[in-house]
Amino acid sequence: MASTTQTTTKATTAGSDASLNKIAANSKSRTHPNEVETNVASALHELESNIPDMRGALRPLQFVSAREV
Repeated sequence: MASTTQTTTKATTAGSDASLNKIAANSKSRTHPNEVETNVASALHELESNIPDMRGALRPLQFVSAREV
């Protein structure tokens, strides 16, 4: 059971790392993203990964910060 938990944690961490690439490298949010920024980055990454028609348009897209208004 422990190895399954470790595998899931590693997969989640790898997915999180990939989604954080949607936050611009020159942004302070890249190292300390808030919850909204993490959610936006994850959503953009999921769209890019799961919808082939959008992949080309979303691949270069990055953002500097995000706030809920």
